[in-house]
Amino acid sequence: MACLMTLACTSVVSDSLSADSENTGSPRKTSPYFPMSVGNRWHYSCSVEGEHVFDKTLTIIALEAHQGTEYFHGQLQVGDDPSTLDLFYHADDLGDIFMTFDPASADETLLVTANPLPGDSIGKLHVAGEELVETPATGEIKAMLIENFSLDNSQLQDEQRMEWEGKHYARDVGLVSEADGLGGSCVLRAFQLQNP
Repeated sequence: MACLMTLACTSVVSDSLSADSENTGSPRKTSPYFPMSVGNRWHYSCSVEGEHVFDKTLTIIALEAHQGTEYFHGQLQVGDDPSTLDLFYHADDLGDIFMTFDPASADETLLVTANPLPGDSIGKLHVAGEELVETPATGEIKAMLIENFSLDNSQLQDEQRMEWEGKHYARDVGLVSEADGLGGSCVLRAFQLQNP
């Protein structure tokens, strides 16, 4: 099940690398739709058909170099589980954001581009356009919808609708919501962004 994610922001003045990170100089410019900086944190509340199931938090803990590429090392904590999942993000020369579970692998996913425009393809998803979204963290905010196909098609069968997935990215915030056709969603409840 995919999950919607909503974000809230508290600006923090300082930006520092963690003690165990490798300081490789200034990182590349990142997409304004997924701002990357050490210390950034997004907290999501996830539900199924409107009923809260769990929370999850993504925190960028370090800037590291792997095989000549700078990665933002993120840790995802889900629910009350004390263990975390390591995720690695990097920006290409254009500022497009990619994610991988293993920086030694060539297997990575394009999450969002630096300037998503309606009609653009982002991996298996497509940019539908900008719309107003409301989250506990941001209130009402303009966000770019990226989805695998439009739900507005009246010809879609119920089985096809269950395969839908969509994400909303807001400029200068990041991923604010994520949902799927099975009724699962995550919305941003709080977020903290460091000054770049």
